[in-house]
Amino acid sequence: DRSPSRGLGDVYKRQVYIIGVDGSNDMRDNIKDGKALATALQQIDKITRNAVTQANDYLTNGTTGLEEKQLVDCVVITKDNADKLDNFVFAE
Repeated sequence: DRSPSRGLGDVYKRQVYIIGVDGSNDMRDNIKDGKALATALQQIDKITRNAVTQANDYLTNGTTGLEEKQLVDCVVITKDNADKLDNFVFAE
């Protein structure tokens, strides 16, 4: 059982909210099955694509034209959008 509620025993019968981080398929499935409320997806696909593009820009042009520190928004995954998550990638 890969459910995040497996260790809660009788406590799970009460109203306990389980929220995860990173958006694995296991967590997505638990959200869809009502065993967890949500997860926060750090968009590694988007981060990686940005990094490759910026590395190419730096090697080609000597600069990325961007700040060194950059933020990428997390995506809250709930029952409403869980079908758009697969292997840590969110299809917008």
